[in-house]
Parts: sequence; C-alpha cells; structure tokens
Amino acid sequence: MSKKSDLLVRVRYLNPLPNPPFPPKLLNVSTDINRLGEPSYLDPLAASTPLPMLVDSEMGMPLDLNAYDGVWEGKEESLNPQLDAGRVHHPIDVALLAPFNAPPAINGDAKPALTTDVSWMRNSSYLTRKNNAKRREAAESSQSYDILPDDDSWPNSYMIIRFPERPTAATALNPAAGASSPRLAKAIMRPVVDDEQQMMEFYLPQEEHLAKLDDAYERAVDKEPLENILALSAEDPLDPKIDEVFPNAVYDRIRTYEVVSANPPSKEVLVAFQEDDEETDRPNKRRKGVYYKQITFRTLLRKTRAKVETRGDLWDKTRVGFRIPEEREVEDRQTARGQVQDPTWASAELRRLHGGDNMAEGQGEAIDDEELVDEGAQQAEAALDDVDED
Repeated sequence: MSKKSDLLVRVRYLNPLPNPPFPPKLLNVSTDINRLGEPSYLDPLAASTPLPMLVDSEMGMPLDLNAYDGVWEGKEESLNPQLDAGRVHHPIDVALLAPFNAPPAINGDAKPALTTDVSWMRNSSYLTRKNNAKRREAAESSQSYDILPDDDSWPNSYMIIRFPERPTAATALNPAAGASSPRLAKAIMRPVVDDEQQMMEFYLPQEEHLAKLDDAYERAVDKEPLENILALSAEDPLDPKIDEVFPNAVYDRIRTYEVVSANPPSKEVLVAFQEDDEETDRPNKRRKGVYYKQITFRTLLRKTRAKVETRGDLWDKTRVGFRIPEEREVEDRQTARGQVQDPTWASAELRRLHGGDNMAEGQGEAIDDEELVDEGAQQAEAALDDVDED
C-alpha cells in the first residue's frame, strides 16, 4: 500500500543591501504642545470643510429676548408666566387634567390613598386615550368615493422606474445639457440585453419635434403603409420620403442604465380620482370614484460606465410614430377589459380552468351571475341611454 506525499521546499532569495554611506541625520522640529491644545488650531480645518447647509450665527434658531419686557432688568415674569387661577376650564379638559387613581382591590380590601405624583407614562397613556376618543367623536366624513377598477387602463402594463438621479439630457459629449419637463414627460425606455445583463436605454425627443408627436398620433398609419415605411427604412434609414408618408418625431439616445432589480410591488397601485362633473354631457362619462390599476414591476436602475458600444442593435437615433392597432390587438384589449367590465368573467374563467365546470358551485361559493346588480353601473347606463335618445 503506497502513500502519496508532497515535498515542499522553501527557497529563500537573498537581496543584500549595503549599509548607507552616511549616518542618519535627525532634524529637531520645535513643537509647542500648548499650541496643539487650543481650539484655534482647528480653525483652518473648519474653514476648509464645506457645510452641507447654510447656517447663520444662531444656527438657524434665532433667539430674540427683546420681545420680553424687563428681561434685561432681571424680571422673568414674561419668560415664566403664571397660570391664571381664575381661569374656567371646559368640563372635558377638567377630566383630562385630573390625576390618575387606581381602582380599589378586587377582594374589597381598601388600598391606602395614593399620592398625586404618578408616573408620567401612565398620565400620557391616559391622555392619549382620551384625545383619541375626542378625535373620533369630532371626525366627520366630508366626501366618499367608490373604489373601482380602471377599465380604461386595465389592458396596459405600468412600471415604477427609480433612477439613481434626476434624468436629464446630459451626455458624455455634453454633460451640462438639460431637458425641459415636456421632453421628460415623453421619454422612452427601451429594454435591451448586453452580455446577459438586462439594460435600459433612455431616449428623449428633440425639442423641436415635441409638437410633431401630437400630429403623429392624430395621423396614425394603417398596416399597408407601415409595410412600405419599413421597407424604405431598411434600404436607407435617412430617406426623406419616410417623413412624407410617416408622421414621426426623432428621439435621441441619452444614456444606458443597468437594471439592478425588477420585482412586482406589494404596496403601490396606480389611482385616479374622478369627480362627479354634472356639467359634462359626454357619452363616455364615468361615475364618481377612485379608479385603480395594479403596477406590474418596480425597477431600480443605476448608471453604467462610459464605454464604446459595440452592440448590433444600438440605436443612436430613432423615429417614433403611431399605427392603428390590428383586430387581434383590439380583441386582446377587450378581453382584458372584460376582467373588470363583464360580471360573468370570473365564473366563465373558473369553468375554463376546470374543464367546463365551476368548482366553486360544489363548495357553496358559486356566484349567480344573474343576481349581480351594480346600481352605479345601471345609473351610468341609464344616463347613456338618455344621451342617445336626445
């Protein structure tokens, strides 16, 4: 039976250095220890350290004693006013100012009289309970809103994007460039993948092309002209004929962000308040309420280092226009709206998932679709019928 052993050999490499050709020279620096112990020694350091806020000689809290009469003459009556003994308190306040006395023992034995000096925590808890009771009695509801799903935005997907800093139009070539609020409101985030890392490219419209976006929305193209536009763009992206047949706005790529995390939010939802506007006679008028829509993802971004981009799908500029949705896309949106518009959707979905049977019926949880009555929806439909008759 053989054993395998390793042989370790330690090799020392010598590096002999000759002695210095001269003896060491010591310098005598006179230092006054009293000077180092004075506060003025740190004045240059304090003067060279920038403060994160602007403070004055009174540290932001001015104290003006001239407003109190006789304070410079030793009269402190104005600083310490005496309580008015003849002041009449409200009966509710009298109950709050009374000292706390513990109840007698359960077995009937009388306890010795307690002093009025009780713990401050007990008094605070007692006063807090009384104040909360007063607030609940005084609280009144001024308005009420029905919480309803937003059927207009239900087919859409929304994200919360957290930037490392306020997004601007600053680039590596022009770091001082700014962006107006209308440009930031129409920004576009393009998701890409670079070396298995999810990225987001940030695009902003050119300032002179902001007005073209509204015109492009009103002149959305159909499927057949869109195919011709794509063919022209494949041959020459800078062909001027594209602008003649395709209303669009030019966007510039500002920078690329790296996606740190993308998780569905647990507390955030998108809400919109709809007031009851009786003066509006539009046919698609919505009832008063708070309309909500769930948010799909919450994404955290961080800036990437400036480098030479070599991706094949890199777009320095892009044209943004609008097209008319296809029939399949319209049907998909109507199906998504049916989740909140159609009262029979939940029962039909259960039947579809369980092979045609509503499994909730056997458990006493079945919902009769014919018994679902929404009074607000009936009123809205009646209003629409009146508008159509007029």
